[in-house]
Amino acid sequence: MVIGLAIRQHILHTKAGRVRVWGSRGASLAAGLAALVFVGRIVGKWAEGGWVVLISFTILILTAHGLLVAPIGYRDPDAIFRIVRTMVRLQGAMGSIVEWQSLKMQGYRYQVLKGTQRFRESFGVRRPMRIERPVEAGDYDHAVHTDHPEAPSILLPCLSQKPPADPLKAEPAGGERDAPTGRPS
Repeated sequence: MVIGLAIRQHILHTKAGRVRVWGSRGASLAAGLAALVFVGRIVGKWAEGGWVVLISFTILILTAHGLLVAPIGYRDPDAIFRIVRTMVRLQGAMGSIVEWQSLKMQGYRYQVLKGTQRFRESFGVRRPMRIERPVEAGDYDHAVHTDHPEAPSILLPCLSQKPPADPLKAEPAGGERDAPTGRPS
C-alpha cells in the first residue's frame, strides 16, 4: 500500500499530461486494493483471531505515534549526526540514508503535532505550543549521493558546532571501548 502511494507521489512530481493523470490513478488504485486486501485478511480471519491482530496493530500504531510526538521523539540535526555518524558509525551512502530518514520522521512529527494543535483549536482548546519547524529533508537522490558515495553528511550545514574531522576516530560515548566486543576496556 505504501509503495503504491510512493509511486503516486513520484509520478505527480516527475510526469506531466496524460501520463501523470493515468499514472496517479493507477498507483492510487493499487494502493486502494492493497489496503482492501490488508483489511480483508484481518476481517476474513476474524473467527480465527483476526480481532487480536486488529487490536495488536492498533496498539502498535498508537504507541509508535505516542513516542514520536512525545519529547523523547524530538531529534535536532546535532543529535541525528551524533547518533548516526559518531555512535553507530555509519558512513557513506548508508549514513546519508539514515540521516535523511531521520529528517523525514522529524518532518512527519511536526505535521502530526500541528494537526493535533489544529484539531484541539477546532474545539476551542488553545494551548500555545512552541513547535519549531524541522530541517527540510530534501530530495532522496540529493541525500543519498549515489554519484558521489564519499560525500559528507547532509547535516553538516545545519550543525551548531563543527564535527570532528573523522567521526570514525572520535571517542564513542561512555569512554574507551574494545573494538571487537564493544565492552568497556
